[in-house]
Amino acid sequence: MPRAYYHSGFYLNNHFNPFGMVMPGRSFNAGNYRFGFNGQEKVDEISGNGNHNTALFWEYDTRLGRRWNLDPKPNSGISSYSCFNNNSNLYTDYLGDTTKIFSKAGDFLDQIDDKLKNRVDFISIDKFNKIRDNAQKEKLSRNKYAREIRGNSDYFMGKSTLNKINAIRKGENNQNAEAGFVLTISESRELIATELFTNDRSMHHFNMEDGLTKRSGNYFSYNSNFVGVGHNHPLQPFDATPMSDRLNFYGTPSKPEYSTLTHGWQMSDYSPMLNKSDMHMISSPYGITIHRSGFEGLKRFKANENIISQNYFSH
Repeated sequence: MPRAYYHSGFYLNNHFNPFGMVMPGRSFNAGNYRFGFNGQEKVDEISGNGNHNTALFWEYDTRLGRRWNLDPKPNSGISSYSCFNNNSNLYTDYLGDTTKIFSKAGDFLDQIDDKLKNRVDFISIDKFNKIRDNAQKEKLSRNKYAREIRGNSDYFMGKSTLNKINAIRKGENNQNAEAGFVLTISESRELIATELFTNDRSMHHFNMEDGLTKRSGNYFSYNSNFVGVGHNHPLQPFDATPMSDRLNFYGTPSKPEYSTLTHGWQMSDYSPMLNKSDMHMISSPYGITIHRSGFEGLKRFKANENIISQNYFSH
């Protein structure tokens, strides 16, 4: 009985530097295979073998680890020309766009490279871990993984949330003083921002507890839809901060300071409300900062993860 024999062919072998540049002398391509680092198509005519990739949303230089065009889904606190949050070992971005997931306490959890309309979702740690583990087990596509997160998240921040927060920040009386707001969940699960009022405020201060009390007594202390608070950082007159640093300056929460008068820590932007670790937001012309309160929030905060740019929801 005749037998058929099949011989496997060895056509391609590439060793990459961290951001995708082919290591000299450590690559082999016998079949003119068109794809390289991150599964993206190579354009060797531009910069030589393996030095330039193209994808749906970018042209990418593997030697620099930088894209040619601006990121269509930019993240405040990090250059719009950067890729993979400057960490190609932890993140992938085969299309050139990103989206983000946070815990209910305001901790950054993950970002998914999908084709869905941008949205920031908040989800409990337990639910997130189960969905992520199942997505890995079932080898779900990025879009399916993102839809699982969105369908099971506890609430989300969308363009309507951003518009309301910006309207509070741009209010006639809020240009030269901080303005506060409370965050609650609507019937659609999108967050609603409601302005708070107090006479105890300045360019660098807003008495959040007084604002909460004046709004409706202790209503928010027992309202199950209450999820956090926020305030704006108004632009300083005659600001000497370099333009390139302003996004981080206004988007970064002010750090706790130890007071010799009270012999204790003044938590400032990290002060927890209602004696619990809750989610805080900071609004500025440059973006929305999401972070956890307390010292745990200070320890976890990273500008490139926690700041959402103003034009994030335009994509």
